Parts: sequence; C-alpha cells; structure tokens
Amino acid sequence: MSRVYPMRARRYDASGIVLTRCLVAERGVLTACSVVSEVPADMDFGVAALALAPQFLVEERLRTGAPAAGNWIQIPVRFSLLARHPPPRTIVLRDEYKASNAYWPTPGPRTEVIATVILFCHVVDNEQLKDCVAAKESPKGFGFKAEALRMIAAGHFVAAASPVEAMTPEDGVWTVRVEFEKPMKAKISR
Repeated sequence: MSRVYPMRARRYDASGIVLTRCLVAERGVLTACSVVSEVPADMDFGVAALALAPQFLVEERLRTGAPAAGNWIQIPVRFSLLARHPPPRTIVLRDEYKASNAYWPTPGPRTEVIATVILFCHVVDNEQLKDCVAAKESPKGFGFKAEALRMIAAGHFVAAASPVEAMTPEDGVWTVRVEFEKPMKAKISR
C-alpha cells in the first residue's frame, strides 16, 4: 500500500476510500478494473487502487460452488497513513476453537512459520465479521488467505469490543490482520 500511496495525499496527510469494480478471471485474478467511487476525488486514490488490483486474488468458487470467473465484483480499498490509526481492535476465537491446527493450509509449512493475512471486513451486529475481502498474505502461495476467509465464514472469529478512542470507519470497513502461528492470533484495526 505504501508503494502506491499518492504523493499528493501524503503531502496533505490525507486518507481516502476507493470502490473498484473488477471482472474475475481464471484462478481468481482480477481484470478490467475500474473506479466506481473515490473520496476525496482530487488525491489520486483511484489511480493507486487500480495499481493495487493486480495483487488481489479472490476465491475461485462462489459460496454456491459455482465458478467465480466471469463475475463482476466490487472491492473497497482504504488508504490511510499508519500514524493515524487508533490502537488495534482484537479478534477473538469463539468456543476456544483451535483454529491454528484445523485451518493450517495443506500442503503448507508446518513448523516455525508465522504467516500474516490482511483482510478488509465489515463488523456487523454482535461483532460478526462480514463481506471480508483478502488483500495480502505473507508468505505467499501456501493458501493462508483462503484459510483465514474460511475461518471467518465458519464464524470462528468475532471482533472484540472497540477501544474507546477507535471510532468506527465511515464506510464500516475495518482492516483485519490474521496471524497464523502457534497459538493463533488476530488483530483488527481501522
């Protein structure tokens, strides 16, 4: 994100949100992306969001089991300088579920690996995470993004109470950081 953060926006310490629309191609690759909306409109956040789009991948199958390829999707992209973020919210595992074992990618690294997945999610009633979109994973290629989304879809994560100083984002989209390690940890921040 910092690599494409618009220089004009940096100069004015500006944050922004862009809604992009993309066509899902084979293997979850996004193509034909365009900007649906951009706030503020004069800081080049739309150009930056389009530069990020090739790095995003989506699940190859919809929840119904149908192929995702050929469908249009909308992706919100939030731009904010890290110094402006409030203290992070946490995500908690429900029912003390041992997600680090059940959701570790197969095949994948088994020992001494810490993986990080960044997601954008809405936090809705009862602190449920909804409409999550995977943005980044490290290390790449082991399937950690898919596993993080699977855990959230299965309802194993809920957001903990928000710190007093952390105001809900205007668009309701929170940045979620899931860390795969033993034991499983996750953080949510604005």
